[in-house]
Amino acid sequence: MPKYINYIFSLALATLTSSYSSAEETSEKLRSINRPDTSNAQLSNYANDSNWKIRKSVASRQSTPADLLIKLSADPDYRVRAAVAHNLKAPRKALLPLVNDNSPDVRLSLAHCGYTPPDILDKLVTDPDPGVRKQLIENPNLSLRTLRDIAEGGSENAMAADIILRKRQSEE
Repeated sequence: MPKYINYIFSLALATLTSSYSSAEETSEKLRSINRPDTSNAQLSNYANDSNWKIRKSVASRQSTPADLLIKLSADPDYRVRAAVAHNLKAPRKALLPLVNDNSPDVRLSLAHCGYTPPDILDKLVTDPDPGVRKQLIENPNLSLRTLRDIAEGGSENAMAADIILRKRQSEE
């Protein structure tokens, strides 16, 4: 029996040590991504990391090159794609595919981000998710024309859009 207990203890210790080592490695990568002197080549390596948190950090970084943001906009993890949607430096080519993303969280991020270009926001007007449509009318970058169309339409957000439209027009 004591050998069995020693084996279990050794196995548990090895697992904990491995987990700690992995967490420490992840922390170091995250620190590296946020350093101003991290090269584009290093960012490219991090963009291929198996850990979604590392890829998300690259997608969130304002100085990430456009080609990496385009690549990350097709990442298998929705949290990485949502980070691309929130990146003010994300090029149109990275944002356009997110309009039809299968994750409502990604489309919600796109609708929420105040940097999303108005013409891309226009594509979310008929989004199947009511939360995305609701967030869309609250985006200050949504064109007045689109906001007016929503206010005059019969959607569930028409009244809210009308209130926001009147407020925006009074501020001009």
